[in-house]
Amino acid sequence: MNNEINARQSPSPILRWAGSKKRAIKRITEYFPDHIERYFELFAGSACVFFNSKAKNYNIFDTNPHLIQFYQNISLHSIFMHSELVKIPRSKQTYYYIRNQFNKMNTGIEKSIYFWYLNRNCFNGIYRENLSGGFNVPFSADRVAPYPTLEETIASGNKLSCAHFYCDDFESAEKLELREGDFIYLDPPYYVPNKRVFREYSKAPFTIDDFDRLLTFLHKIDKSGAKFLLSYPEEDISEQIKSHWRFEQISVPRSVSAKISGRKTGRELLFFN
Repeated sequence: MNNEINARQSPSPILRWAGSKKRAIKRITEYFPDHIERYFELFAGSACVFFNSKAKNYNIFDTNPHLIQFYQNISLHSIFMHSELVKIPRSKQTYYYIRNQFNKMNTGIEKSIYFWYLNRNCFNGIYRENLSGGFNVPFSADRVAPYPTLEETIASGNKLSCAHFYCDDFESAEKLELREGDFIYLDPPYYVPNKRVFREYSKAPFTIDDFDRLLTFLHKIDKSGAKFLLSYPEEDISEQIKSHWRFEQISVPRSVSAKISGRKTGRELLFFN
């Protein structure tokens, strides 16, 4: 851990992320097992559910290499990264300069700082790439929210330092030999045909084939003796999941509309075995 300051702050997400379950976390944690040996979050995003979990072992997966690298770096260098973040002006001109530099970089702690800056200053915390793999979300203008405090950053970095990170597809969790005592939380990009949704996490969208792989994977989890909790919107395609697993409906506030008046509460389903 890198906490030179004794942080008493509870860990919480330090990234903004479209589709985050932050405002539904109390309902989600009601479906946690009483005891968790190994916790898995297979579509990390803001890792909101991870920050509210308690286990002996944590495993975080995501296919976004910039996201995984950010979590790895913040777990080791939270104080330094926060001090560098707050030095950068929060202006439109600076934002587009940083975005251009970010898309030119390969890896490293500076790229993770830029990733954090872009995330906190882009439109609604959306992560979206163009066909060339470049981050292309516009500046959020006057709708930027305050940064996490240093204490919040340290607390979150300390919790992340307890986790193992994997830049890989959700099915790769099988390599860790899932077993009884494991708990897997899944909040995948949603496959919603014929609708324009802001759930574009990379240049490769979540397809119907990915959805089918997800359904198969749930059965593998169940067969292993592990427990899972899957968040999914109440859409026609979710009927395919309903026929196999128990579920409960919850309300989740939506926050990706450009206008506050257009932000509504959506219905989601929590599936579990």
